Amino acid sequence: AIALLEQAIQVDVYNGDAFFGLARAWKMKGSQVKALEFANKAEILYQDVPAKLKQVYLLKAELFKQLNDPVKTDYYLQKAARFN
Repeated sequence: AIALLEQAIQVDVYNGDAFFGLARAWKMKGSQVKALEFANKAEILYQDVPAKLKQVYLLKAELFKQLNDPVKTDYYLQKAARFN
């Protein structure tokens, strides 16, 4: 999946779904830092798509929780909660 998503980004650098997919794929592989890189890009591209932006915030909260960063975990959970 990672190779295909990387190809999608090469074709369209504004493909938020591909960046979010890469973030999730890297999380599944256990690379939280790499996942955060792609989640950050998805966050930028999803600024005008609240439902997807909320999903990015929730993913980032999970990643920071895995990285034992409770401050950033809470920060992104609070950002996600604003969309309820």
